[in-house]
Amino acid sequence: MRTGITAAGLRRLYTDLHKTDIEIAEFFGVDRTTIVHMRKSHNITSRKTIGEIGEEMVVKELKSRGYLVRNMNDEDKLHPFDLLVNENLRIEVKSSTLSKDNGFTFSLSEKPSNKNVESENRIRLASGRTKKLFRKTCDLMIFVGIEDNGDCHFYLIDPYDLDDGLSVLRAPLNPSSKSKYNKGRENWSLLQKNSLMRQHQTGF
Repeated sequence: MRTGITAAGLRRLYTDLHKTDIEIAEFFGVDRTTIVHMRKSHNITSRKTIGEIGEEMVVKELKSRGYLVRNMNDEDKLHPFDLLVNENLRIEVKSSTLSKDNGFTFSLSEKPSNKNVESENRIRLASGRTKKLFRKTCDLMIFVGIEDNGDCHFYLIDPYDLDDGLSVLRAPLNPSSKSKYNKGRENWSLLQKNSLMRQHQTGF
């Protein structure tokens, strides 16, 4: 199919200008898969998602603190949690860029079109969206807020502190905010606390 776009043009749009596959496809009047196939044929590497960038930041931070970390998504994209720390602590990572209200908005649910089914670890919300019950699948959640300049902020939260019906979590950029989630900001002591609790539960 002739799209009118050259390899150099596609590289500039996708790599330099950070246009999405959908945006490029809409501009040239083709479907998204055509652009994806074109990128692959021209060896234009897919950009990392915000989720992948957040996971990498958490892994780097944990390793700098002396923890052994396995990224479970490298083994199985459908794994129930993201990171395994010291072969013991199960961690879920959520990432977000800075929003217009000068905070970070983290989605905790999935849209109906994802076709996720209800199970003992997943519920359906009144909105029709589905949500994983994180208290059943992980021992600690780490929310990564990423600013435009690359600075990141970590919010560590016990999954039992999140209501099952919570669909979106908003964490403030301002450290002096009275948001209840600020108590988890850079609270790395939760790693050891929750790891000890996990050892007590499992005997390992």
